[in-house]
Amino acid sequence: MNTATAKIKSIDTSYFQNGYVIKTGDTIRCRIYLAKHKLYEDNYVYIIARLSDDKNYVFTPKDISAYGVNNITMIAHRSITSVDTSYFFIKQIEKGNVTLYSRVEIPSDHEFVYYFKKPDSNGLLFFAPNKKSDTYLQERYNKYGEMVSKYTGPNVEQFKKVFAEYLKDCEGVHNKILSGFYGINDLETIIREYNKCKKQ
Repeated sequence: MNTATAKIKSIDTSYFQNGYVIKTGDTIRCRIYLAKHKLYEDNYVYIIARLSDDKNYVFTPKDISAYGVNNITMIAHRSITSVDTSYFFIKQIEKGNVTLYSRVEIPSDHEFVYYFKKPDSNGLLFFAPNKKSDTYLQERYNKYGEMVSKYTGPNVEQFKKVFAEYLKDCEGVHNKILSGFYGINDLETIIREYNKCKKQ
């Protein structure tokens, strides 16, 4: 019996929240289980949803393309490496000229990761701010066959170079990154300010 199946048999129904899943293009209203009404590590790997037939179902990123609950949007994602392929959900943090997502540590990949994308980009940029390794750029493909670039830190100078170039069409944000005013731990603030800049 897997963890998800075990949880269905001993679930606290008071933790089901109104939400939806998107499956083969259809939005299905349902109630989604959130332990203690919070998003936990498990919710990046699978969810338990109660559908209109009043039965509980386990959905993974292989089953649905997205789900939403408590004003949280989670998108299914597939990561392909030379070793294996892993599936998980990523959380949408900011939507705009650059859409920002994040993912906590999961069993197949023990690192916190940001993902972000411009509308005119053909892939997602990955950024793992806490990974203890050399900085490098690596191309991958995501679930939709798009080319993906992966930047891994933390290297302050490389961070400045990569992100100042990526966001160079907003001079204020570009200069704050190069000057060191914004650093590796400010990525969410950087993207929000950039999106506000592009609305002006």
